Amino acid sequence: MNLKKLLTLLVVSFFVVSCSSDDDIAGDLAGVPKGEIVELALRNITLTGSDDLNAPRNTDTSSQKWWTHVISSATINREECGDDSEIKNSGYFAFYPNGDYYAKTSKGGTAIRQGSWSWTSSSKDKITVSTQLGTANFSVTYLNDNNVVYASVQSEGGCSATTYEQFNDPFFE
Repeated sequence: MNLKKLLTLLVVSFFVVSCSSDDDIAGDLAGVPKGEIVELALRNITLTGSDDLNAPRNTDTSSQKWWTHVISSATINREECGDDSEIKNSGYFAFYPNGDYYAKTSKGGTAIRQGSWSWTSSSKDKITVSTQLGTANFSVTYLNDNNVVYASVQSEGGCSATTYEQFNDPFFE
């Protein structure tokens, strides 16, 4: 990933985690991809590759599920609040069963811990992602064997943004 793309990703991430998120956002996610969400019993294994969220970090490198990043998007509600932003194809991400969140820039590359994640509802339709920049809550709008999308409406000082991340083409490594 080149420096400009990394800096843009950090700016979008900062915007996402520095603003407060709306808890009731289901109707406010215009433009966010939505699709099949697997049944509750399959959500852990679909996201992480493991049905046991208490499992330690995988030491067998062939057993962790990785997702290919498609897009991180922030759509701003008013011109005076800033510009919309999109980052595409920024690498590969893994939601480890123990709650760690990892990224790498290439298949077979070095995995670097980015933060943590957790389900924040018993129906496993909301997640919280924490990085060194802060914490944000998201609603899951798509979760199946081929796609993950989570989204949120963030607001601060009269401005708001609809943000989402989409991943697809999972593989085990």
